[in-house]
Amino acid sequence: MTRTRSLWAAALAALLLAPLGAGTVHAAGGGIRPPVKPLITQVFPRDGAVAVDYVLGAGGGTATLRAVPVGDGDALDLVLGTDPESGRARVNGLANGTAYVFTLVQDIEIPTPGAPVHETAVSEPSEEVTPVPASVPGAPVVTDVFPRDGALRVRWSSADDGGEDLKGYVVIAHPGGQRAEVGADLRETVLTGLDDGTAYEVDVAAVNYRGAGAVGHGRGTPRPAVAPTAPLNVRVLPLAGADPGLKVAWDAPEDDGGSGLTGYRVRVGGREYATTATEVDATGLEADTPYTPEVVAENAVGPSAPAAAAAPVRPGVRVAAAAVPLTQESADSLSAELPDGSLVFERPTAQVAAVVVGGVLVVPSTRAAPEGLLRKVTGVEHDGARTVLRTEPTTLDQALPDVQASLEGELRTADVTAERSRAPGVRLNRALHAGADLEFDVAVVPDPQAPQDTVAISSALRGEIVVDPHWELALATGPSGTRVRFEVTGDVQASLDAKLSASFSHSLLNKELASYSFAPITFAIGTVPVVIVPEVSLSVQVNATGGVEVAFTGSYRQTVGGRIELDGGSWRTTDLTTPATTRATASLSPNLALSLEFPLTAGFYLYGAVGPGASLVPSLTFTADPLATPWATLDLGARADLTFDVKLLGLTFSRTIAQAATRIWQTEGAFDGLLLTPETDRVGQGATIQLTAERTGCADDLPVSYRLSPDTPAGSITSEGRYTAPTTNAFVTVLATQPATADCPARTGKAVLLVGATKPDPATGLTATRDGHQVRLTWTPPAFDGGGGPVEYAIVASYDRPEPTALVVLRTTATGAIVPTATRDPFQEAGPADADELREAGARYTVVATNRFGAAAGPPPVRTP
Repeated sequence: MTRTRSLWAAALAALLLAPLGAGTVHAAGGGIRPPVKPLITQVFPRDGAVAVDYVLGAGGGTATLRAVPVGDGDALDLVLGTDPESGRARVNGLANGTAYVFTLVQDIEIPTPGAPVHETAVSEPSEEVTPVPASVPGAPVVTDVFPRDGALRVRWSSADDGGEDLKGYVVIAHPGGQRAEVGADLRETVLTGLDDGTAYEVDVAAVNYRGAGAVGHGRGTPRPAVAPTAPLNVRVLPLAGADPGLKVAWDAPEDDGGSGLTGYRVRVGGREYATTATEVDATGLEADTPYTPEVVAENAVGPSAPAAAAAPVRPGVRVAAAAVPLTQESADSLSAELPDGSLVFERPTAQVAAVVVGGVLVVPSTRAAPEGLLRKVTGVEHDGARTVLRTEPTTLDQALPDVQASLEGELRTADVTAERSRAPGVRLNRALHAGADLEFDVAVVPDPQAPQDTVAISSALRGEIVVDPHWELALATGPSGTRVRFEVTGDVQASLDAKLSASFSHSLLNKELASYSFAPITFAIGTVPVVIVPEVSLSVQVNATGGVEVAFTGSYRQTVGGRIELDGGSWRTTDLTTPATTRATASLSPNLALSLEFPLTAGFYLYGAVGPGASLVPSLTFTADPLATPWATLDLGARADLTFDVKLLGLTFSRTIAQAATRIWQTEGAFDGLLLTPETDRVGQGATIQLTAERTGCADDLPVSYRLSPDTPAGSITSEGRYTAPTTNAFVTVLATQPATADCPARTGKAVLLVGATKPDPATGLTATRDGHQVRLTWTPPAFDGGGGPVEYAIVASYDRPEPTALVVLRTTATGAIVPTATRDPFQEAGPADADELREAGARYTVVATNRFGAAAGPPPVRTP
């Protein structure tokens, strides 16, 4: 077992054995703490099946998922085994149209001084879920169409499967109808038999057993082989050594033009370098002259357009005399970083042993410090085969007082080290072709019992979001001050299918869909290693007011982003957002304001400290007002927020760079319909409520008749609209109909009523702070407790290493807790883990509010501080 694995196992032991802190509950009599219950976070209907998202309780052991039909029928058990990393199970053999409730039963092993004790822990029941027949798949996103001689090379994202596994994809070119069929695991093909010079529309559709689904669109024109596209992401750094020079590196072009690459040419000043690699050392340059290198790719047809560095870079670099850039061998002897900033080196190298007070320690990425370290040494202790360096944070200019660098890159799935998809009902895909963009397969069922002031009963958002984030960072330090240029853009493509049949108010959904952690990016400025660790997360935020019935199918593509620059002590900003390309069809009910936002947040951590970041927020806003013309509209919005909060440079700046909206759909004419009052309401068990109806758009005073929807027949209603609730919890849809006349067509209106209690709203405001070797969490309780009894909170810890894992580590009724860890000798292999080792494991935490009616999605996760 590797040490990393042993640390992770030790952490799990600590979560069960450690002393409990504030906000937790001790077992009666001070004995062994009760087992931590597992958690079902979401149930998702499939064809003859249900997908269940869950988090196991800490402690391991066999877990069994139990499906119990509502009403008559036998329970069905699925043994999950002891795999806490999966987080999702599919229960097959269920009846379409039958409602089920799920629980998770876990046999937890509790270590004791003697033999382990086994106890059973049972989750809260899930909300009811009803399997439904599959539909045809959603539309994939066509990401690229490259020309070939008599052909087109086509790439696309995966598609929402419609509730059943995909069989494959079909690709068709128009005109002509040439087609290709590929398997479900492929995302690329070449359409042949096309005519050079003819513009083609390319349609891509996914296929399941129900047939071909909605179509994703692309365009391209075949032609003989051409020059390649330009190289990507030119990076320029000064070289170490007496001979002034620059290291120029880049990424290969996205397309070779249909003829294989033969090499690259790099121009630096008046010099040119030829190579078949993707980097070159340009030497013999003037130390004080800034250079902007250009790189071209070549194939048999000719050279590409040049790709230039984002900013000029001077070869000269001055490393501070106090700087101590550790070699990788020296860094690997680091065994622990203590809460007080002390760094412990076991069997240190001669370089580490020679470090003195006042030195500026620069540590590259290593096992004990995967994000690197930049520290000033305040004390040195040697103890045999161990050296302890007491340190404090410092700034980058203490190591590099006079330097220039230009960096840029793409965040791609090939560089992902950990991915998390712990939000309820969210599936996360990693595209299979090399160098793929970040791909989020969105399949979200917003909480069917998520009232704020009122209630939502049936909602679904499905589709694909593909993001190509590009970043540039130019940095210069020197006697004239610090200069910064930070740019982030994201090419966002989406294919979405939203069906919201509900009535609700305020926030329906606000959750992180998925997040990616990337491998550390280490680059050398002279002899000094600089470490950047990118992280990306995608969220969904759905906010609404009014009675809602929305059906939306569409796609869009837009580049969202901006640039911030610091020069001469002043900041300036540039909007880089481009107009959107859209296709959309929609239908809406009256009295509606609905927005769907998809914030993409990218953060860049310098030596593990907060660094520059960006939030790119595409959004869709539906608005319906029966008194307005047009009475229903759909707008596509975009916002870009950039932040340069870099303590290592002593700089802080934040600004909304871009904010724009484009009308992509609207209704024609005035609204004609039947409006019910109240559209939504909460009703006590056995209580009564009077509903009224008003006709708009057509003058008609014929009587209105009321009835209950056959899908939700709980309670009773008179033909005049007086509703009496049942003595059990229920969601009820009331329908009111006015018959047609010679002048006015018949119309039906709808109201939605919630009877009794539901699961709580989510907790909010989660924060994490360090308390010595421990992590303290605090949060704000739900705005509404669901009316279903006391709220209990499940603390869910997620780990990146040694593999992505999530576990319920604590249950409490308080609004704060200390994550159960124990102070221990950090140099021992065995024993409970402390907060530093949890941080090393990439631990994050969220809080899930629960009551006896289910669990609410937690706030966005927080990192171990």
